[in-house]
Amino acid sequence: MTRIQANIYADCHEKLRGYQGAMLELPATPYEIRDALQRARVPEGGGYTLELPLDCPVSCQPPFRGKCPGGNEPAGGCRKPHG
Repeated sequence: MTRIQANIYADCHEKLRGYQGAMLELPATPYEIRDALQRARVPEGGGYTLELPLDCPVSCQPPFRGKCPGGNEPAGGCRKPHG
């Protein structure tokens, strides 16, 4: 099974200087997701963004409530808000 590297960013910390979020490999177990959210310092019930690479196959993408704004995908991947 192919593992895809994604990045998670806490919305409340994303603009802070030096903030890097956390890496997560997909597909991931609920425990791996919870760990990545903690490493990204996402507060309980807080919003976060999951950045996927452009070549991420549909099979690796978890279900999202949001979509890329305007359908535009930046060069580094689609940033999907969640939360």
